[in-house]
This record gives sequence, structure tokens and C-alpha cells, in this order.
Amino acid sequence: MSGVDSMAAGSNSSGLRRGGFDVFAHHDFWRSATIIAVVLVLQLGGPLVAVLSYFGLCVWAFFGIRQSIESLTLSWLLAFLNPGIFESGFGEDVLRWIVIMAVFVRVGSAYFFSRRRVPYNWIALTLFVLVVSMTSLFTSYARDVSILKLTMFYLGSSSILLAFHATRGRVRYWDSWFLALFAVVVAAGLPLLFFPLGYVRNGWGFQGILNHPQAYALFLAPITARLTATVVLHQKRSLAMMALLSMGWISLLATRARTGFVALLMGLIVALVVVAVFRPAVRREILRVLMRPISLAFLLMLGGGLILNANLLQREIQAFLLKGDDDMTVAEAFQDSRGRLIERSWNNFERNPVLGIGFGVASDPTSFQIRRDPLFGLPVGASVEKGLLLTAILEEVGIVGSIFFGLMLFMILRPLLRRSPLPMIWMALTAICVNVGESVFFAVGGMGLFMWLIIGYAGVEA
Repeated sequence: MSGVDSMAAGSNSSGLRRGGFDVFAHHDFWRSATIIAVVLVLQLGGPLVAVLSYFGLCVWAFFGIRQSIESLTLSWLLAFLNPGIFESGFGEDVLRWIVIMAVFVRVGSAYFFSRRRVPYNWIALTLFVLVVSMTSLFTSYARDVSILKLTMFYLGSSSILLAFHATRGRVRYWDSWFLALFAVVVAAGLPLLFFPLGYVRNGWGFQGILNHPQAYALFLAPITARLTATVVLHQKRSLAMMALLSMGWISLLATRARTGFVALLMGLIVALVVVAVFRPAVRREILRVLMRPISLAFLLMLGGGLILNANLLQREIQAFLLKGDDDMTVAEAFQDSRGRLIERSWNNFERNPVLGIGFGVASDPTSFQIRRDPLFGLPVGASVEKGLLLTAILEEVGIVGSIFFGLMLFMILRPLLRRSPLPMIWMALTAICVNVGESVFFAVGGMGLFMWLIIGYAGVEA
């Protein structure tokens, strides 16, 4: 048994999180942070370095299953870097897919030649993709786009599920890797709070070293949730962990992006409901933590502060939700940002309730912009904006596809919700709840890739 695997043994002895594990004292954290930091610094070399980096990630993926996950993570990071600081390489849309295909080949071959047993969630994922592929052939007004999007979604998501399943004994290694990613991105971005480079996209939402405040918020929310739960529920808290958590919350609020913040809160609510109903041992442990004198004192001070400053708090929350537009109500702001998208999806579902309008296509065909490769004519980009995952699923794949989608999601989350500690449950559910305001679940060529990585990471203890 390797050092990492042996340290992971017995990690599930607590219903919460391993309070004694200080990730910052572990050599894997500093190794991971160094790799990520070096890759970031190299991107300052210009477009050619960016292109070479993608090819380097393809090669790195073939060194092992662990390296495959690292390659996917870094390819996502390269795609979302701040254009005010980093120059993007040419053909990045295609290069990202080449990395995903390389990872799929590496992980798939490992399962094929070793005859590993595939997890049930992968079978459910495969069944969903097969069913939706068949229905989209009949319903989609852009069949080639639908089939290609389904194929790429399958390559990315199945690679992640299989890779994390094969490395599920290496809990502490993945702790180190993802917390190192979070630490490097947050620490590198925090100084930009005071400079225009941190607000390149729109001038007022903080984006750090990423390309959009919204993307930065979606990146921050899941791991900030996981760190918050770890710090609150355990007595052993290092100064480094507290500092990283503080930087995460400051950055998240500075993005002024509603989706990330709302996803974090919704993830907490759902996680607590799950624990209260299905995890009595964890529920009792949480209650013991909350009944400690220091916890009660903190809750009392927090409650008193909220009561005394209720009016100020209401104004601040409204300003956050409205992003400074005082001429609108919260309901009007929602309608302006997501309500119309949801309404359009629902109208399409009512017209096509059984099979939907086709996977991955826009609600309005006239607004569907498809970028094609000039050499082969294949679609390389066809982004769509859907306000809510539930209505987007119903619109695109109808009732039939939605049933198989529900089965797939259930099989992915079931072991996590039954056996993983609360911080990991909150992290995974935050990643899922991101889709309440920004439907990215199937966008493995974009932000969806990071969400799937988080779900896979959260499941390594399940």
C-alpha cells in the first residue's frame, strides 16, 4: 500500500471530516501547489506556450489515472484564465477536447486491460447518453451538434467517474490537489482586488485570475463550502486553513455573482436535510459541536448582531442580489437575468413534452450560433444559455430523457450522500446547485468540467 493510500485508510471513521489532517503540512499539497503555480507562470509566455501546454497535458495524462485527473483540472484552468493577464493560444476549443479524449483513452484502456469492475454510476451515465442520443436523432434541429455534444459530455464525465472510482483510496492526495488548486488561484488573484486587472470583464465584479466574475464565483463556491464546514465542525484549525477560508469568502463576495453564493447556501440547506433524515450519526455529531460553549456563544452573538442590524442587513442583501441596480426589485432582477430563459425553456417543453427539442440546442433556433472547424466543417463551439438545469433538461430531452437523467444523478449521488462526511456532501451539492442559476452540468468543455471534477472528488470517500 502506498503512503497516500495508507494514510487514507480509516478516513471514514468519523461521520464528519478528518479533523486531525492538516493538508498544509502534507508534502503532496506543496507538490501540487508547485505544479499548478509553474503551469500558471508559464502561461505568461504567450499563445505558443498555451498551445504547447495543452499538448503537454495530453502526454501527462498517459502517465497514469491520477495524472489524467490532474490533466483535466489544468486544462480547465488554462481555458478560464484572465485575458487581461494571459494570452490564449490558437485553437484552444479543439485542444481542450484533445485533452479530454486523451484522458478517456488512458482511463478507458486501464479499465479494459485490467478488467476492473466499472461503477454503477457509470452504467447509469452510459444508459442516459444512449437514450438521449436516440431521441435527439429524431427531435434535434441540429443533429450533428446534439450528437457531438453528447459524445463530448460522455467522454469527459465518464472519464472523471471512472478515474475517481479507480483512485478512491487516495483521499488525502485529492484533498491536497484540489485545496492546492484553490489556494494558488485565490492567493494569486487576491492582490488584484485593488487593481483594474481584477475587474477586466465588466469593471465591477471581481474575477481574480479567471476570465469572468461568474466563473470565479462558481469555482470558489464548492471548495469554500467544504473549507467552511471543516473549520466549523472541527476543533483543530490551523492558521493557514483559516487564512485560506477568509480569502475564499472575501473573493466570493467580491465577485458580486449571485449564482455562486446562492448555490453555496442551497447546497448547505440540502446537505443538512440529507444529514437530518438519512444520517443520524452525523446529525448527533453536529448537534454535539453546536452545543459546545464556544459554538453557543458564537451563535448568540451572530443572532444578536443580525437582529440589531436587520435593516442594514436587508439593504446589503438586496444590493448584492440586484448588483447595485436600485431601480429594480429582486423579482424583476431574477426575471431579467434568468426568468426569461426559464420561461422560454418551459414553453418549449410544453410543446414537446415527451422527447424534447434535442440535446444541447438553443431554445430559439435563430439565436443558435455554431462555430465550425474550417477544415472539416465539424462544430467546435455552440454555446447556449439556459437559466435552470431542471427546465433545460425537460426542454431538451423531454420526460423520457429526464427519467434517465434522474436515475443517473441518483446513482452518482447515492453513495456520496450515504457515506461521505458532511463537508464533502456540502461541496458536491453546491456544485450541483450551481445549475439552479447557471446550467453548466453538461458543459464539460467549459465550467461543467470543474463541477464534474468536484463531484468526483467528493465521492472518493463514498
